Amino acid sequence: LPIWGSSLEKRITSRLAEVFNQRCEVNRRASVSGCIMNTCGWVKGSGYQALVHAASAFEVDVVVVLDQERIYNELKRDLPHFVRTVLLPKSGGVVERSKDFRRECRDNRIREYFYGYHGSFYPHAYDVRSSGVTIGRAH
Repeated sequence: LPIWGSSLEKRITSRLAEVFNQRCEVNRRASVSGCIMNTCGWVKGSGYQALVHAASAFEVDVVVVLDQERIYNELKRDLPHFVRTVLLPKSGGVVERSKDFRRECRDNRIREYFYGYHGSFYPHAYDVRSSGVTIGRAH
């Protein structure tokens, strides 16, 4: 079930921005170095709204858009006037990856996370009776 663009994703993004700002208040190096956010390529519908929300939550001052004039124009329209929006062309020789290739890369990263690079981790599954599980809700 995708969470991107959902209220949960927005709450997580807002909380991450709060934590980042708190760190900047107590750590001068973090404060002057800033933050670079590399967002996903989902730029339609709720994915676009998630981008706008992230820019707002982190109070960004520069947004760089790579070779997507439509997104550039929409962000210029939808972000506050003080946000500098820059359109950069792709470097020569860059080719767009297919949807299947991107899915395969994502699946490989997930597999690598759980099993390690070259299968160096050995995750285990445990069966637990439902009576032995307590489910809570974090606020």
